[in-house]
Amino acid sequence: MKDYKILSSEVYQIFKYASAIVLPALAQFVASMGTTWNWALAPQIADTISYLGILMGALIVIDEVTAKEV
Repeated sequence: MKDYKILSSEVYQIFKYASAIVLPALAQFVASMGTTWNWALAPQIADTISYLGILMGALIVIDEVTAKEV
């Protein structure tokens, strides 16, 4: 059977780190700074960053499922 991974090992590690640590922290930073500095679009930007993290997490799960021998 062939291994069907969609993400390379390096991309997988980057996505895992980014979706678990970097993007949630960045979204919270933008939301907090937006409140402090009255940035007009801070909530929308923070939400978009969070959604990107969710998408990356979903791609990691898809990669895990498809990486198993079919």
